[in-house]
Amino acid sequence: MTAFGALSAAMLKGFVRDRITLLFTFLFPLMFIVTFGLLHDGPRHHDGSSSISRMIPMLTWAIAGTGVFGMSMTVVSWRKRHLLRRIRLAPVTVASVLLARLTTNLFVTLAQTASFLAVVLMPTFGVRISARWWLGLPIILMGAIAFSGMGLLVGAVCQSEEAASALANFLVMPMALISGTFFDLDQAPAWLRRIADQTPIHHLNTALMNVLTDTRNLAGLTGSLTALACFTVMTAGAALRSFQWDTDY
Repeated sequence: MTAFGALSAAMLKGFVRDRITLLFTFLFPLMFIVTFGLLHDGPRHHDGSSSISRMIPMLTWAIAGTGVFGMSMTVVSWRKRHLLRRIRLAPVTVASVLLARLTTNLFVTLAQTASFLAVVLMPTFGVRISARWWLGLPIILMGAIAFSGMGLLVGAVCQSEEAASALANFLVMPMALISGTFFDLDQAPAWLRRIADQTPIHHLNTALMNVLTDTRNLAGLTGSLTALACFTVMTAGAALRSFQWDTDY
């Protein structure tokens, strides 16, 4: 087995064995999905598009949390334990280690998506998704990569887990709030909607809406994917420029 494969397998095993992480990664978002799905059980279209439109933002919020928190906390922990310094001296490349962590995030994100679909497709919610649903998988993976890039940036600039957690919350929660994750933005001020339209969560929501419902807005899908790609390049580039191999103390 290659170093990349061994590292990926070890990180996945470590993730599965961490019960607290499993709880907050899977059960916590699903609780929100069920709660909001039941509370906002308003008028539905015959194809269930209204219901899925309300629940997609919950999935993107979970994807953002996994990417930002998962990557940032790992990088900070490795730095504090001087593992990054050892990696530089080992025959394993840094790229292999970071790609292994990214691969773990992608597997976790796919598992989150599977659990999300298993819940929302229950008859209780009356949800129907488009026959093109499988097109959402590469979009979800692209979103996971984009938010992992943000997590790498957070991990690059923070020296402690507490600082990384605080900064990650500061970035993810406001984006989720203004992107319509917990409430409808139709009545929000125009200036707030304009800000929300620039967030990566909004672009991931828009892209998923296009493939999980019958919106068929090709221009909106292309624009959202381009925005996510640009966001990934910018955050990853900034992370690499500010990356620290060891603590300053």
